[in-house]
Amino acid sequence: MPGPRASRPPSAVIANADRMGWRSRGYLPHLDGPNLIQHIVFRTGDSLPAQIRHEIERLPNEGSSDPIDAALDRGYGRRDLSLPWIAGVARQR
Repeated sequence: MPGPRASRPPSAVIANADRMGWRSRGYLPHLDGPNLIQHIVFRTGDSLPAQIRHEIERLPNEGSSDPIDAALDRGYGRRDLSLPWIAGVARQR
């Protein structure tokens, strides 16, 4: 089985004109283009406690909002980016 794929630098993707625009390899779509600013959304492992995730999985999904997103919005876990000095470091990058 091959190991994890190495990430290509953005310039390698942008330099290849046939790879510009929207693309997907079966998961989240990507948009590549010159001078395009993008961001990455992530969450830490403790942002949704296992007990709450199990409770959500047992309940029927009623309504239009995603119950997992709603639970994540409640702010479980460490919330390191709420600390000004950490948020400042992330903002500078």
